[in-house]
Amino acid sequence: MALSASDLRIPFGPHQGLALGTLPDHYLTSLASSVPGLKWGRLAREVLDQRSGAEGAFQLATLVKSCDNLLQGRELHGRIRKSEHHLQDRYLLNLLVEMYGKLGSLQEARAVFDGIAQPNVYSWSIIVSAYAQSGHTNEARLVFQRMPEKNIVSCNTLIAAYVQDGRTREARELFDGMRDRDAVSWNTLITGYAQNGQLQEARRLFDKMEDRSIASWNAMIGAYAQEGDVEEAEKLFLRMPRLNVVSWNTVVTMYRQNGEPRKALELLKEMPEPNVMTWTVMAQTYALVGHMKDAKETFDGMPQRTIVSWTMMVKAYAEKGHLLESKRVFDSMPERNVVTWSTMIQAYAQNGHLKDAKNLFDSALVKSIVSWTSLLQGYSQDGHLGEAKGIFDAMPERNVVSWNAMLRAYAHAQNLESLDSTLTKMPQADLVSWTILLTAYAQAGNLHEAKKVFDRMPLHDLVSWTSMVSAYSRGGHLEEARVMFDTMPLRSVVTWNVMVGAYGEARLVDEARKLFDSMPYRSVVTWNALIAAYGQSHCVDEARASFDWIPERDGVTWNAMLATYAHHGDVFQAWHLFSQMPARDTLSWTAMVAAYAHSRHPQSPKTLLYILNLEGVSRDEVTFMSILTALSHSGHLKEACQCFGSMEFDYFVVSKEEHICCMIDVLGRAGLVNEAKDLFDSMPYDPGKVAVAAFLGSCGRQPDVKVTSARCAANEAILDRNLSRFSATYVLLSNMYTL
Repeated sequence: MALSASDLRIPFGPHQGLALGTLPDHYLTSLASSVPGLKWGRLAREVLDQRSGAEGAFQLATLVKSCDNLLQGRELHGRIRKSEHHLQDRYLLNLLVEMYGKLGSLQEARAVFDGIAQPNVYSWSIIVSAYAQSGHTNEARLVFQRMPEKNIVSCNTLIAAYVQDGRTREARELFDGMRDRDAVSWNTLITGYAQNGQLQEARRLFDKMEDRSIASWNAMIGAYAQEGDVEEAEKLFLRMPRLNVVSWNTVVTMYRQNGEPRKALELLKEMPEPNVMTWTVMAQTYALVGHMKDAKETFDGMPQRTIVSWTMMVKAYAEKGHLLESKRVFDSMPERNVVTWSTMIQAYAQNGHLKDAKNLFDSALVKSIVSWTSLLQGYSQDGHLGEAKGIFDAMPERNVVSWNAMLRAYAHAQNLESLDSTLTKMPQADLVSWTILLTAYAQAGNLHEAKKVFDRMPLHDLVSWTSMVSAYSRGGHLEEARVMFDTMPLRSVVTWNVMVGAYGEARLVDEARKLFDSMPYRSVVTWNALIAAYGQSHCVDEARASFDWIPERDGVTWNAMLATYAHHGDVFQAWHLFSQMPARDTLSWTAMVAAYAHSRHPQSPKTLLYILNLEGVSRDEVTFMSILTALSHSGHLKEACQCFGSMEFDYFVVSKEEHICCMIDVLGRAGLVNEAKDLFDSMPYDPGKVAVAAFLGSCGRQPDVKVTSARCAANEAILDRNLSRFSATYVLLSNMYTL
């Protein structure tokens, strides 16, 4: 017969040989608190529970540890309050502080902490961590300063909070002041420097380490990977004395995130001992390059799958727009967690299926703050400001991500006043919050307010600096953009790309090239920006040379080179390149049509339209504009009319003024003045200068036999639509009467 906990004899200490049931409460409490996770700590707690007649502390501790819902956590706290004995249990109270912190209820976490009679070093570390992980770095620092005894864990926690806030100087001061450091201390600061764009500081710290662990090497490789410095990351990877699966996965992920998925797949195949994460990354990489069949085969062939693997496939299908497949995987999952539910809700929301997203949200067994925020983001992205605000107001709790989603909703609706006032109401705005406001003003063309926001920001990171450079660039203020660029303490490849692209769009190709040549490292985006710059400046040979030199091409590279030939009117070279493309999208076809439009070849647009219809290529308003222009220049009236009519009925593309102007031009070139006038009169809005020029220009091109009717149509239109307000009207009318 098994002995009870009270009958077991303790094998150590001053009470060695005595039964636990005979020992005093104070000794059992001390034993339970000092070794809570070990056998004798659990047994001591069991004896105390038997004496108090209360619900088992061990059982309650297990429930508190696994709690992921605030309401359930409060209910557990209420059960603990029922026992005076449990309220004196420091281990249980520490777990409550940790639980409330993890669930984002800092006020309740602090209240429990303040109720601990004699908090130990773990109590202090837990409350510091609660503040730090919730983004309340200043509060974490104040508590840390009050700690009677500081340990490595609490120091590392505050260092992580500092670097997360961009406060690397304070993080370094704390690091330098530590009596003892472990690998986590070094790796946290190295990663923090990298996250804040201070790659040289990260490398200097790494080089100072006397004893580097695999985690240290991985942290430094991850730092270079995060900055897009593939070359340095590869060098370190090859220098590593020993590799683990994290090392392989870090480099694989780097290749995937830096637009080199094929390199990622090659490296994955070389891995000696792939784990479940490796297989997951491989499937994810196949999905990234559009090979969903290979992604599915990899997923189906995995020796084992985790909930992360399943969730990845749900997300991969959703990102490619395959919502039915995404839902099929979701329904097949053996188990789901709150992340899975949130991923599926987000999949529906991001693809505009808001009704399905809401239905799934309503049916979710557990609604976390992530689920609420996913639904909020869906309504925000789709421009439903009222619904987004309703969800935001109904949320039982909010974090900084929720607040930022609401800020984006206001930004999307260009409601800058509400955006600014909401930011001021945030419990603690982060850099993302400020950057949303800055970008909203910049996109509205209000550079003065954007700069004021930039100056108001408590801290600046690479994103905020780059946003400001981009704002000046988009507004055509290249001098201010360059001053901001030169002032930046550090630059990422994205910042360089913005500046190169700005010079390219301004056709300052020499400046773009100088900047390109001075870059420390380049991505495929940089090369694409240079090719586009040459194309816009009609430097075809230089664009082609860059195209041939680029280490690796993506779809944008091919389209940029194709657009260069199109703008130059070189149909032969454009078609030759088009036929070599590994994959074509709507932009590729649009560029090819534009090439024919520029060349004014008589038959080619008709042939290309036939191929477009045959291959079922999707079209947008830009594609239709290129097609109509090409058909207009080549005189294909019938095809132009069919194309214009199919826009709304077959492709759901609403015709805009430029499409109508093009059709007026087509009808005018065919001598159909009355039909051109009918279309001009049917415009649902007042015609602008372009429409007036198109109509009067079509009237002025008529042969002698139709000159009188053309003049009548022009005069009638001028009176009916009040076109006399345009000075160009008189010039075109004068030209008509001199015929």
